[in-house]
Amino acid sequence: MPTFYGVGRTAVDIFIPVKKIPLKFLDQNLTRLSQDDMESMYPHLEKLKSGEIKKVSGGIASNIVKTASFLGAKSFFTSTIGNDENGKLFEKELIKYGVCAFFDKRKKTTGTFVVLHQKTPEDIHGKSVCFASPADSVDIDPIQIRTHYLSNSDCFVTEAGLMEDAPLWEKIVSDCIEYKKPLLINIGTLSMTEYVGRQLLDLHKKIPLIITGKATEIKSIDNFLKQNSTDLFKITEYDGSYDSPLIIELGTDCESKAWFEGSCYSTSATSTNYMDEIGSCDCFTGSFITRWFSITKAFHDRRKNAAAIIDCLDFANEMAQKVRETYGCDLLSK
Repeated sequence: MPTFYGVGRTAVDIFIPVKKIPLKFLDQNLTRLSQDDMESMYPHLEKLKSGEIKKVSGGIASNIVKTASFLGAKSFFTSTIGNDENGKLFEKELIKYGVCAFFDKRKKTTGTFVVLHQKTPEDIHGKSVCFASPADSVDIDPIQIRTHYLSNSDCFVTEAGLMEDAPLWEKIVSDCIEYKKPLLINIGTLSMTEYVGRQLLDLHKKIPLIITGKATEIKSIDNFLKQNSTDLFKITEYDGSYDSPLIIELGTDCESKAWFEGSCYSTSATSTNYMDEIGSCDCFTGSFITRWFSITKAFHDRRKNAAAIIDCLDFANEMAQKVRETYGCDLLSK
């Protein structure tokens, strides 16, 4: 099963599945939620654990867990600092989706690792949740850990906000190129700037991308893509070391448009006016249209039912086959 290697704030955000957090936590310098905020999650997490709450709601938590699940991931590795007890609670939700999470804290800009609790990469690989903190003793070579996960991951996960951290972002991109890995980028609403958009257009020429996040739901990214349609078309026709890049947007409930035919497939189809929007979208072409409308209708009919997500599994498998053909690898294994 695929493993995701990640850098950035992804795992921190995954701890906010059922409540809105103060805007201050969206700051790019965020490294962790406060203990008070984590503890306030206990009742919700207990309900998730008991099954009383059937669905993880919220932005990145839903995005990453469902994306990893859709992509057939057994695990993804990301960077954060956390509390073990909170991790054990949320771990049960991850396991319910068949997703195994590894957590680590990287020092910003340098990209160096803080050591992990386990002693060797072999001990770490396959565990449900692994936390690290700066207080851990240095019992393992960080380079050994890093090399292990870079070479054994099928996809890297990061945040668009890290594009502002030029040295770290350059390292992320160079790792993707060196290890020939696709990059899953979460784009938060506040992260979708023109600079980020330009970076994405440039990055699209170099490596396969998978896009998730709230920014795919707002008009700014849609307008940006329209304004840069010439560049986007050039990218779609890019003739390089792999076939035309495929972007998959596996978002939360949203009103975003999906890009088709070698550009983007989306399962974000739960908004009330979504059908009207896609009906007038010029970029919807090809045989996926019929299938897309049936999936969209399934979401509309059952959008208040947590089981509605199951309706997309067949469609996800179709996407998986397309990605296997496009990437030449079994990234989205069933």
